[in-house]
Amino acid sequence: MGNNIFMTGRMNTGKTYTIKRILAKLDLAPGGFMVGRDQGQLGWSSFYLLPVNIFLEDDREKVNKLKEKGTFAWKDKNQNIKLDSEVFDNYGVELLKKGRKKDIIIMDELGRFEIKAHDFQNKVIELLKSDKLVLGVIKLEKNKFLDKVRGLLEKDPIVVTEDNREYIYKDILKSIKKMED
Repeated sequence: MGNNIFMTGRMNTGKTYTIKRILAKLDLAPGGFMVGRDQGQLGWSSFYLLPVNIFLEDDREKVNKLKEKGTFAWKDKNQNIKLDSEVFDNYGVELLKKGRKKDIIIMDELGRFEIKAHDFQNKVIELLKSDKLVLGVIKLEKNKFLDKVRGLLEKDPIVVTEDNREYIYKDILKSIKKMED
């Protein structure tokens, strides 16, 4: 269980950017998921799961092909939030299972939308209890699922801010390199 490194922090502080930078410096095959979002005129319009490699490639064509399969939250025409937790229980679990075969599993990010996705939660917990290297992001908020995840972590999630993200990146990179040895 000592192979889990999680970050937390407010929106737009650089958590996902830090993961991208770390993966660019490591010779590890990543698996797992990253969350993409579309912006509308009134804030976000949808959130979707993507395989890590597609997210990192930033290939709009591939992203658009997978968005429908991975969209788990969206706003309807009246700005009401709609959720489909089955996306986590099906596609999310699939991405985590495939990630198990990779060198490092990315979970960016765990939050509130998967609160009813019990199969997904079980897969996350299973991986956190395993010897797999997991790098993830967890929302600052509290809920039953996130509290359970935090309880499995050997160290508290690292709080990323705009001021500390540069040295956080270096510290996490060093920690992962030590785990590889």
